[in-house]
Amino acid sequence: LEEQYDKYVIQGNSSKSQVALIFKIDDMTYLDQLVNILSEKEVVATFFMDGELVEQNMDTVSKLAASGYEIENLGYQGRYSSDKFQWTNNMITSLTKKNTNYCYTDYKDSNIIDLCSKNSMYTIKPTISTGSYPFLSIKKNLENGSLISFNMTEATLKELPSIISYIRQKGYDIETITDVISERRNEDK
Repeated sequence: LEEQYDKYVIQGNSSKSQVALIFKIDDMTYLDQLVNILSEKEVVATFFMDGELVEQNMDTVSKLAASGYEIENLGYQGRYSSDKFQWTNNMITSLTKKNTNYCYTDYKDSNIIDLCSKNSMYTIKPTISTGSYPFLSIKKNLENGSLISFNMTEATLKELPSIISYIRQKGYDIETITDVISERRNEDK
């Protein structure tokens, strides 16, 4: 995986019974409810946040990072552009004290992968994009190393506690993207 920035990361390490929950945050409407559910269930996750939101909610971003959540770049105002890309990365790094490592896309997009690759970042294209029926999507497609992406909707919030319980019942640990894509085996931890 090291230095393979020009490829999509579509799944984590299949030798580990781990999955990652990814939340695309492009507005703050459901963020407090989401964090409450994750905290109550003792789950870590990766948040891809829009740069404009990061800029407007710096305290929140810092608190999320301090709570163990990964914060990554979702672009600026809904798209990745070279003029705002580094600005967003710098803001996230400044607030979280960690480098940004990932970009996000639901579809193959040469512009995104080129921009991310030039910045030594991996482009995540999730194994499961949950859409309107999150629980059903996960139930049909869950496997070792799944990178599971959620849009922030009422359906996501409503089904998330059951989804987390289901994933754990199936024997999977829920980790951040960094842990799930790590090439280390469980016994190497």
